[in-house]
Amino acid sequence: MSLIKCENLSKAFSRGGRDFFAAQDINFEVRPGDFINIVGKSGSGKSTLLSLISAIIDPTSGRLMVDGQNIFDLDDQAKSKYRNEFIGYVPQSLGTLSTLNVRDNVRLPHFLAKRSGDGIKIAEELLDKCGILDLKDDFCKNLSGGELKRVLLARALMNEPRVLIADEPTSDLDSKTTVEIMDMIKSFNDQGTTVIIVTHDNDLLRYGSRLLEMNDGFLKEVVL
Repeated sequence: MSLIKCENLSKAFSRGGRDFFAAQDINFEVRPGDFINIVGKSGSGKSTLLSLISAIIDPTSGRLMVDGQNIFDLDDQAKSKYRNEFIGYVPQSLGTLSTLNVRDNVRLPHFLAKRSGDGIKIAEELLDKCGILDLKDDFCKNLSGGELKRVLLARALMNEPRVLIADEPTSDLDSKTTVEIMDMIKSFNDQGTTVIIVTHDNDLLRYGSRLLEMNDGFLKEVVL
């Protein structure tokens, strides 16, 4: 059984009048409960792959199958729903909204689609699990890098996604904060959330159950 199945996914870009493939003929399945680490050199296509899985960008060719449906056959509204409900995404850049406090940044995805439940309560429960409930009324511009990563993690989990995707979730963090962030991600994985992360830090590989490597746009699974 697979949650997500990539079938011959490719993505080409144009640079200087020449096309190049950031992802080429990607084939792999994401299974329930997986903790997948994706490694590779800078420019190998890792972030492009995450953007394809999250349906942030469309492929040049190939399919992304979820529950028997090719996500790229859906209209923009349906793809937005997939991103909002099925996927929780932690970007590499610190993409919080400076005009909102921490709690409102976290609960924002709750209001992007009509749903039941108390968004404030859910957001505060997640902030508590991420160890920053005391910062709920602060504005993100006043937070440290590690605190912002926790905000982004809580926001990504706001709608109880089936898959959590994180692009370099510990970049620019000290070793103590890195362990704290990864321990939190692993705890959510242990509770049933499937996890896919891109990392350059080999110390983080111990958290994963599967290891994938990208090289020049090609993906292969490494036997652990």
